[in-house]
Amino acid sequence: MGEIATWSAVKTKVGLGKDSNECPTKAELLALSPTGTGENYVGLEISNASSYGNNETVQLSDIHKVTYKYTFSQAISTLSFTALGGQSTNGSSIFSVISTKRKYLDGIATGSNIEVAYSSEDLPDWIIFQDNVFKALENTDLSSRNYTRLSTQSESGKTLSGSFTQAAATQSWEYTLSHGVWNETDDLYTAIAGEYRTYLMDERSYKQEKRNGKNYGPQIPVPVTVSSDSTWLTLNPTTFDDINTAGRDKPLIQTFQENKTLSRRYATITFTQAESSKKFTAKRYQAAGVKTYGDITVTPTGDVPDIPASGGASRTFPYTWTQSWGWNGKTNDGGTLTTGGTETWNASVSGSNLGTTAKARTKLGVRTVTVTCNGKSGTATKDVYQAENKITNVTQGAWVVSISANPSTLTEMGGTSQISASARAPRTNTWSSGATNAASDATGTPTLSIPTASTGFSLSGTTLTVAENKTANQRSVVVRATMDTVYKEVTVTQSAYLVEWRYTLTTSTPTLNFDALGTTKSGTISSYREKYINGSLVEGSHEGVNIQVKSTSAEIQSATAVNILNNREKYEAVVTECDNIYHTIEGMLTPQQQPAQAYKQEEFEAFKSEVAEKLSMQQDILMKIASELGLNKNKDGKQKG
Repeated sequence: MGEIATWSAVKTKVGLGKDSNECPTKAELLALSPTGTGENYVGLEISNASSYGNNETVQLSDIHKVTYKYTFSQAISTLSFTALGGQSTNGSSIFSVISTKRKYLDGIATGSNIEVAYSSEDLPDWIIFQDNVFKALENTDLSSRNYTRLSTQSESGKTLSGSFTQAAATQSWEYTLSHGVWNETDDLYTAIAGEYRTYLMDERSYKQEKRNGKNYGPQIPVPVTVSSDSTWLTLNPTTFDDINTAGRDKPLIQTFQENKTLSRRYATITFTQAESSKKFTAKRYQAAGVKTYGDITVTPTGDVPDIPASGGASRTFPYTWTQSWGWNGKTNDGGTLTTGGTETWNASVSGSNLGTTAKARTKLGVRTVTVTCNGKSGTATKDVYQAENKITNVTQGAWVVSISANPSTLTEMGGTSQISASARAPRTNTWSSGATNAASDATGTPTLSIPTASTGFSLSGTTLTVAENKTANQRSVVVRATMDTVYKEVTVTQSAYLVEWRYTLTTSTPTLNFDALGTTKSGTISSYREKYINGSLVEGSHEGVNIQVKSTSAEIQSATAVNILNNREKYEAVVTECDNIYHTIEGMLTPQQQPAQAYKQEEFEAFKSEVAEKLSMQQDILMKIASELGLNKNKDGKQKG
């Protein structure tokens, strides 16, 4: 049969119960209440419990300490949603939380994982949980939105943070510019200068906002400018703020000059929508007379738009051209033509994609336009540039936090541990060309904290101070390094206290002197022990320790005894020898439960041999003296033979 458990052994093994050498029954053990919760839970379990009666004692090997270890984790910490909503673009639209605990007997895992419930904070109004997944409602705002929800595990109190993030709505504008049927065939203008009025009954100009590709808000009127491409035709007004309504009430007045040409001519009226630059045109015809044409002058009215850093072909530049004309061979009395010519452009200039190469705005070539009309031609040239390629935006990724403690384990006497923490996040450059490349990582200094206070531990700056541990339990603290919403933790552990017992044995009378006739004398022997924790005395720990007194009788020849009793010098020598024996015996007194003997066995055997040799001639007198002193009695007080 194995060792029967005592209360002290149970408390040492499990941490429950009391300090006592009594042996508890099965019922008393099962009546012990567990302590702590979560990972601090400590309980007691008896294996083979059915083999014991309630009033029977239990083997120590069948008593076990019960603890639990908890797991609370998630496969993904952030779910990302598009502006249109629906399920997330990552993580299958769930966090995949694992919440379990595992039972341990005497520090050894047993059984399988047990599901543990957990609670979570409420969801924001734009997130729903449907069909066992998280879904986002459509975001029509022009800014992204985020929400972080905290989940707490039952029993252990462990927490997890799950974040939802949704992109901002995409915004675009759809422009509409429409018109009715215009008469572009008849000569509406006479050859004589005059005026023509047109009511704009069917013309419309508005814009419609779209968010996430859908109509958003009402249609908004967009101003329209009206222009003529011919100098002989002027228009009034030239701007309609709201052509949808103003055009019905206020006509477009077209004033034309006398046409001194040999053939009919026309002017083009251009309606241009502000913001979008959408256009529609209408032609107006007038009869012509005889004219003579001069040279053509081509005038650029703007630059060639820069080729983007992403590459492509150059476009044309806007221009006007004029050709003077007159009547009867003259070229200065008729007027100037600005329409009706033919334009010819040279080959387009191309630019490559600059990628991630920084480059200033660079000239790549020229564009030339040639306008030909009535047997005459004119040219104009503009430089072609490629736009500067530079970094237009830098985006930063999530923080990665590191933390360490030096040292991470301290003795029971305490001390300090230096906490080292750092944070780093990747960054990405976006260039004018649309290309991206990696930028240097962002760095930062996390904030240090102790999320859960622990007795004996304090944090100041990067120094963790650990006080002396005067308890029987090892203890630890978690130090957290936090950067924005990202954190990482390190655990610092301290040993339990160091206990020792110091034993003391003293006497008030180290020497007893007896006269020749014999007498009775007494002395006081003090035997106790005291408890020290971490080298310091524990007040009130003084307690007595039992002692056992041993005596040794000797046999001395009677003749020698008579000789000694009649000789004072020999008598005093015998008494002195007895004192020596007494002191030797006194040094061999050992308190009960003392961890080591006050003398070695081989030394005692040598001493007995030496005494026998020295006293072989004085045996009878020592018997008498021993009888007088009471040193030859048994433990029950009877005289030895």
